Amino acid sequence: MADLDNEFRPEQREQHHDREASNNLCHDAYNGFQGIDLGIVRIGQQDCSLSLGFDFGIVHANGSLGKHTGVEAGAGVPGASVDGAAGATIDERNGIRAGAGGSAELGPIAGGEAHVGAALGRHTGANAGGDVYVGPASAGGQGGAYINEHGLHARSGADLELEGVAGSKTRVRADIGDPTGVAIKHEGYLGPAYDQVKAGAYVAPHAKVYVKGSAGIESGLY
Repeated sequence: MADLDNEFRPEQREQHHDREASNNLCHDAYNGFQGIDLGIVRIGQQDCSLSLGFDFGIVHANGSLGKHTGVEAGAGVPGASVDGAAGATIDERNGIRAGAGGSAELGPIAGGEAHVGAALGRHTGANAGGDVYVGPASAGGQGGAYINEHGLHARSGADLELEGVAGSKTRVRADIGDPTGVAIKHEGYLGPAYDQVKAGAYVAPHAKVYVKGSAGIESGLY
C-alpha cells in the first residue's frame, strides 16, 4: 500500500521534465534562474518563462510569464507576515495546472494557510486544504479527487493537535480502477498513550482485506 500521507497531490509526482539533450533553446533554464539578479530587482528567464521580481525587505513580489505563468507577493515584519500566490502551468507532458494559496502568521501566537488547485491533462481533478493554529492548538484538513489512466481516485485527511497533550491524524483514500478499494490510516496520542490503526479492503488488482494496529504507552526510558 502506498503511504496515505503522500497521496493528496498526486499531480506533483508528475511535475518533472525530461532533461535529456534537446533542441529546446530554453532547456538549460531547467537548472534555475538565468539573468540579472541585483538582489533588490531581478529579471531573466527560468524554466522557459520570463521571470522578474523585487524584494525590498518587508515587501516582495515575483512573477513569471510563459510556460509557467503566475504571481506571488508578500509582506512581513519580524514576527508577522502575509503571503499570497496564484499561477498556472501549461506543460506538453502534464497538461494545464492552476493553483492559488495564501498564509498569514503572527509569530507563535496564531496563523494559518489555505490552498486550492486544479489540473486538466494526465491527471484531471482538484484539491484543497488548509490549516490554522492558535498557540499550541492546531487543526487542518485536505482532500481532493482526480482521474488518470488508472481510474478515479479520492483522498482526504484531517489533523488535530494540542501540542504535547493530545493529537490525531487521519487519512482516507478510495480508488476505482487500478486499484479498486478503500483504505484508512489513523494515528493518535493522549499524553504518553498512543495508537495506530491501518485498515483497507480491495477487490483489484488482488482481493484483500487487512487490519493492522498497535497501541501502547511511552515509558520515557530509552
